Amino acid sequence: FLITIVSSPALSLSLLRWSPYPLEVPIYNHFSRHLPNLSMRLDDLIIAISYFSIPLQLLASLSFYPRLWQMPKQILFVVVLFALFVLCCGFGHLLRAVGVTNERVFEITNLVTAGVSLLTALVLLPMVPTVLSELDEGLIRLQRLDDEAMAAGDNAHQAMANLKIYSDDV
Repeated sequence: FLITIVSSPALSLSLLRWSPYPLEVPIYNHFSRHLPNLSMRLDDLIIAISYFSIPLQLLASLSFYPRLWQMPKQILFVVVLFALFVLCCGFGHLLRAVGVTNERVFEITNLVTAGVSLLTALVLLPMVPTVLSELDEGLIRLQRLDDEAMAAGDNAHQAMANLKIYSDDV
């Protein structure tokens, strides 16, 4: 893969873009003053719609969750942050789909998206090991309950068999 550096005069950082294409093939980027072709705009529109549907699904699911207010606030905060991150990503695709070429708009969109994604990653960092540990403990408790239910079922079957033998003897 070749690396193409795409930069904006207003940004001090350069964005690295991986490209499987030779250098002669122009690669569309949102800093380009040229509008992408119709199929790329349609692709961006479909991606934007998909990105917008994810936070809507998350928020709708949360609103119907019966124990929403008992949920740990950290988990709720991460879900909202994740929804915002996905929404920001979708907004960038929507801008390209409708043909916005204003570099400043993309710089602000990218800055907000970067900030939200960084905050989401930083909040998730200490939570993931804890959530996985609690999930593991829950699965172990569930396995123990399943084993106890199986043993109780086996005992019930044995008791039923003993009753049958006793009733056959009487």
